[in-house]
Amino acid sequence: MLRALPVRDAQRLERVTVGGRNTVTNPLWEHFRDQQDVFDGAFAFGAGAFDLATGGRRDQVIGHYVSGRYFRSLGIGAVLGRTLTAADDVRGCPGVVVLSDAFWRSRFGRDPGILGRTLSLDGHPFTIVGVAEPGFSGLVVGSDSKFFLPICSDAIIRGSSLRLDHPSTWWLYVFGRRKVGLGTDGVRARLAVLGPRLLAATVSPDWDVDRQRTYQAQTLSAVPAPTGLSGLRATYRKPLYLLMGVVALVLLIACANVANLLLTRAAVRQRELAIRIGLGAGRGRVMRQLLAESLVLATGGAALGLGIAVWGSRIVVRLISSTNAINPIVLDLKPDDRVLAFTMVAAVGTALLFGLLPAWRAARIDPQRALRIGGPGATGSLSRLTLGKMLVIAQVGLTLVLVVTATLLMGTLRKLVTADSGFQRERVLLVRADLTYAGVPPSRQEPVMEALLDRFRALPGVRSASASSFTPLDGNSHNDHYRIEGYTPPSHDDALVYDNVVSSDYFATIGTPLLEGRDFDDRDQAGASRVAIVNETFARKFLGSGSPLGRRFTTSDTLAPPFEIVGIVGDARYASLRQEARPMAFYPLTQDRGGFGNAVFELRTRTAAPGIVPTVIAAATEINPSITLSVRTLEEQVTNSLRRERVLASLSGFFGVLALLLAAIGLYGTLSYGVTRRRREIGIRVALGATRRSVLWLVVRELGRLVSIGLGVGIGVALATTRVLGSFLYDLTPTDTSSFAVAVFALVAMAGIAGYLPTRRAASRDPMDVLRAD
Repeated sequence: MLRALPVRDAQRLERVTVGGRNTVTNPLWEHFRDQQDVFDGAFAFGAGAFDLATGGRRDQVIGHYVSGRYFRSLGIGAVLGRTLTAADDVRGCPGVVVLSDAFWRSRFGRDPGILGRTLSLDGHPFTIVGVAEPGFSGLVVGSDSKFFLPICSDAIIRGSSLRLDHPSTWWLYVFGRRKVGLGTDGVRARLAVLGPRLLAATVSPDWDVDRQRTYQAQTLSAVPAPTGLSGLRATYRKPLYLLMGVVALVLLIACANVANLLLTRAAVRQRELAIRIGLGAGRGRVMRQLLAESLVLATGGAALGLGIAVWGSRIVVRLISSTNAINPIVLDLKPDDRVLAFTMVAAVGTALLFGLLPAWRAARIDPQRALRIGGPGATGSLSRLTLGKMLVIAQVGLTLVLVVTATLLMGTLRKLVTADSGFQRERVLLVRADLTYAGVPPSRQEPVMEALLDRFRALPGVRSASASSFTPLDGNSHNDHYRIEGYTPPSHDDALVYDNVVSSDYFATIGTPLLEGRDFDDRDQAGASRVAIVNETFARKFLGSGSPLGRRFTTSDTLAPPFEIVGIVGDARYASLRQEARPMAFYPLTQDRGGFGNAVFELRTRTAAPGIVPTVIAAATEINPSITLSVRTLEEQVTNSLRRERVLASLSGFFGVLALLLAAIGLYGTLSYGVTRRRREIGIRVALGATRRSVLWLVVRELGRLVSIGLGVGIGVALATTRVLGSFLYDLTPTDTSSFAVAVFALVAMAGIAGYLPTRRAASRDPMDVLRAD
C-alpha cells in the first residue's frame, strides 16, 4: 500500500490515463512517445502469460512487454549483459529478452554463461541479452515478472502485428517521470492540451461516427504512481484497512492490560516508592523511573513483535496467494527504515499509553499514609481499584467488538463455502489445452479437440468428461446483447446475457441439473440449425410463463440465423459465489461458436481428481507431443475465489482469540489482586462463621459486575461499528443476533475460566493462616 517502487526517484512517477482508462492502445502509445514533452522519460509496458514448456504439463509464467526506454527511464541497470534499448523496440524486431535477477537465480542457477542462449516463449526462441539488477521485477506490486521483452515482439508471439496496430486493443500502461519543478496538476494541464491531437491521429476510419466522436471526446490525464500498479492492492485495500483497525483494537486491549498490571504493581510497591520519596527522590524522578520500566517492556515487546511479524507476514502472503497459480503473490517483506522507524514510534507510543497513568498515579502517593497502611495484607474493597476496573471493563468491551467481527466474517466464509453454487465441485479435474501454441492449425483443431475428449472419456477412473470455453469461477466471461422473441428490454443493458460454449455432457460433468429438454448431442453439428440451452434465470427473466423450449433469440449479430432453445438447466454461479446467477445461454462447441484453440476439459473422476493427472498428461502426449496442459481441480478454483474471505476470517479469528486471551489475563490479574488485598477481610469473615458459598459469592459478584458492564459497553460499540463490515458480509447483517450471542457466550466462558482460580483461592483460605500471617 505504501512502499515506493525500487526505482530511481519513484516519487516523480506519473501514470497516464485516457478517459479514465488505465491502459492505452499501442498506436496511441507510439504517437504519445513521439510527441510528448511532459516527461523526462516516458515508457510503456504490458503483462503477458508465457508458456516455457514444449509439451506435457504447462509451465506458464508472467513476463512484461516493455518499450525501448523502459529500463533507462527507471534507472535500472543490468547485473549481467545489457538491458533493452530503443533500438530493440522497432517493428520487425528480432526476439530478445532480459531476465529478472530472481528468475536467473531460480531457473538458471546464476549461470554467467546464459548470455546468447535462447529461451522458448510460447514455442518461439528468444535470445537472452541480459539480466536486470537484483530487487527489480517490474512495476506491478505483488506480481513477479520473470523477464522483459520488447513491445514489438508481440508480433512474434502472436504471429501477426494485429495487437500492435489495432486501435481498440487497450493493453499497455504508460508511465513517465515528470520534469523537475512540474507538479501533477501541471502534468494534467499539458496532457489535456496534447490529448485531442493524439486521439484525432489514432481514430479508426472503420468506426462509425458515434464511436469516433466518443473516442475523441476522451481526455488524457495523469495520476501519481510512486507505488506502481497493483490489482492486489485494489482487491485488499478495504480488507487491509479493516484488519489495521482490528490490530489497533488489539493494541488498545494489550495496553489496557499492561496498564492494569502496572497499576497493580505500583500498588504493591507503594511502600518502596514511599521510602524513595521520603529519602528525597522527586516525584518527577519517580515518574521517569516507572516510565523507563514501561519503555523497557514496550521495547522488548516491539523487538519480539517485529521478529514475529517477519514470519507472520509470509503466512499472510501464502494465504492470499492462489494455489496452482501462474502468477504467485510476491512481496518485498524485508523490514526497511520506515518499518523500523514505525516500530520504534509504536514502542514509545505504547509505553506512554500504558505507562503514563500508572506512573503519574504512583508518583502522587502520600509517603506517610503509604508507610502506615501499605502492607500487603491491608484490607480494602475492590472498589478502590476503580481505574483498574475501568480498564478491565474497556478490555471486555473491545474484546466483544473483535469477537463479534470475527464471528461475522467467519460466518460469511461458512455461508459462502456451503452456498448452493449450482455445480458440484468435488472430484472434478480441469484441464486446459492450448492447441494454438502446440502448432495445431485452425482447420485441425476441432478433430484434435474431439480426439482429446474421446481419449479423456476412455481413461480409467473418469466417470464423464466434457469441454467448454470457461468454467465456473475461473475469472473469464463473455456477454452479448440479445434480441429475444416476445421480450422488450426496458433498457439496452437489460438485454445483456452471458454465454458459454460447451460440449455434450458438460452439465452432467460439473453437476448442474438439466431441468427440461435435452443436452447437446450428435444432431448439433456445424451447418445444422443453431441451438442453445439456457439457465433458469434466463427463462424467468426473458421468457415468462409457459415452456421456453422452441423459443428463439438472436445475438448482436443480427445477420446470423437465430438460436432455438432446446433445454433448460439449473442456475450456477460463474462470476462469484457472492453474486446471484445471471442470465446465461450455452451453445454447442461442435457448432464452432467459440473455436477450439484454448479449450478447457472437465473430467469428473471416481477417486481423488489429482491422482489421474499423470494419466491425463500421457494421454494428451499420445495425441500430440507438443500440447501443453495446465491442470487444477474445480475445488481449488472455488477455494481461490474465496481467498479474500479466508484471509479476513483467518486473521480476524486469530486476533479475536488473542483479544480473548488478553481480556482473560486482565480479569484474572484484577480478581487475583483483589482477593490478595482482601485476604484479611475474608479470613475474618470465615472466622466469624461465613460459609464458603458466601465467600465465593463475593468474588463471583465482582466478576459478574465487571463482565456485565463490559458486555453492555461492548454491545453498544459493536452495534455502532460493525456497520462498516456490510460490504464484507454475505447473507448476514452487521447486527446478526446469533453472531452477537456466540460472542457474548465466548466472553462469559472466558470470564468464567479467568475467575476460577481467584475464586477457588478465596474460598479455600484458612482463616487462622491468614490472621497469623498478618
